[in-house]
Amino acid sequence: GAKLLYKSHLRPFLLRHQATFDKILEFINSEMSKIVSARQAEIKFARTLIVKLMAS
Repeated sequence: GAKLLYKSHLRPFLLRHQATFDKILEFINSEMSKIVSARQAEIKFARTLIVKLMAS
């Protein structure tokens, strides 16, 4: 059942829209990189806090 559903419906759909999915994922990756870069100080603070909490 699952293999038939995948082969007959899901796989063709994914292949047909692969370029769109790639663009969406590329955009998400780019935006996440911007967020992480912009928030380095907060990330460093959170990392330090977590390490201190785990050590105590």
